[in-house]
Amino acid sequence: MIKATPQTLRIVLCSLLILAASIGRTCFVGAYADFVTVLMWLPFYSAIVFFVFSKLQLGKGILILSYASWLIRLVMIPLDIYFEIARSGDQLSFLLSGKNIILGNDFLERTGFGRLIACEFRIFGISDYLPRSTNSFIVMLGIAAAMRSMEKLNLEKKTIKICSAILLLSPFTILFSITALRDPLYFFSISCSLLIFIDWIKEKKLKYLILATLVMTPSVILHSGNICVVFPYALLFFVYMPGKRTNKYAIRVLLILGCILASMVLFSTRRDLGYFTALQNKNGLYAGFKAFIDRSNVANVQEARSAYLVWTIDFVNTWQILLYTPLRMIYVLLSPMIWDISTFSDLIAFSMDSLIFLAFIGIQIVYFVKRFKTPTPLKKVDYDKYMFLKCGNWIVFVFSVLFGWGTVTAGTAIRHRNFLLVPICIMMGICWDVIKKNVRN
Repeated sequence: MIKATPQTLRIVLCSLLILAASIGRTCFVGAYADFVTVLMWLPFYSAIVFFVFSKLQLGKGILILSYASWLIRLVMIPLDIYFEIARSGDQLSFLLSGKNIILGNDFLERTGFGRLIACEFRIFGISDYLPRSTNSFIVMLGIAAAMRSMEKLNLEKKTIKICSAILLLSPFTILFSITALRDPLYFFSISCSLLIFIDWIKEKKLKYLILATLVMTPSVILHSGNICVVFPYALLFFVYMPGKRTNKYAIRVLLILGCILASMVLFSTRRDLGYFTALQNKNGLYAGFKAFIDRSNVANVQEARSAYLVWTIDFVNTWQILLYTPLRMIYVLLSPMIWDISTFSDLIAFSMDSLIFLAFIGIQIVYFVKRFKTPTPLKKVDYDKYMFLKCGNWIVFVFSVLFGWGTVTAGTAIRHRNFLLVPICIMMGICWDVIKKNVRN
């Protein structure tokens, strides 16, 4: 006989909610799809969010803040649907693509993310609420994964609470999570991938490294720039872990990671996606890169008020690329710059997003200065934190190189760098704890 334990009751409740939602979808379709989503799926998502965050031992304050963050998202979803507070051409394109696939309009454009939305529509009915609520749900799970990562790295509770509050209350994270964009999926993927990567750092088991890489695969296929997360994993294994592996083990890791990365590249080039399109150009890599930059940015510059460093797009040789890259790396992480503020929206973007990244750079500078003045290296004191800092900094570096050239407006930069908030908050927590404990790398 099954005992009525709290865990059993939760499983039964979740099963009943899924059953009710399925019955609702069967009985009420078309105009009632939004009603079914609100009545069935939002309570189901809410129950899981409340359960997941209740398992994190961070005190009632963070628990209440987590619930409030989730409720804010639920309130803002209908505001976006009816008043377009997060209006985006990409969002409209993805929703239209998903609906076209369901309705069989083959002559209209179909996108990769549109196919994912179509899967939701096919199972649960066409609803503007569904993809938005699902995105909000996975962002909340991504934040929970980031909080769990900080716990695994043994950061101080006060530090975890501050970093968690930034993730939960970041206005742009909330804004992007209520849309039908791909970005919430990236946010969730990197959070889960880094959580698994920490297990690999701790236990050195190959399965964790492979799983951390595989978790990022859908995001890389949807946007090739997300390979900035995968590349540092392999780099860390071969550069920063001497003596931790045998030659046979290293070769096996190289083959597996190579196959995964090759699959990502081949699939993306086959679908003509993102940065990998440069590999397809018959005139060489430089010509392919130039064509990609022109296609991605020149059209945006013509209409965008927030465009920056426009003059760097018109490069004519490789030396100019090398010269302009550091400047574009800085802008993609920090724009809008303080001297670019001309409207109230610019001021909000700078104060609520750019300042977080400026704080990250500031804490990193203090950390690197302090490390030369103290006798005990972090690598000997806490190897896990040392490795995560290496990984996180490489992720930020590769991201800023790739997206530095693929982005030319402040709005697009804010949107793309949003998923970096997870590794950046964790690294800020590590650096802050290290600074307080007076140890160095």
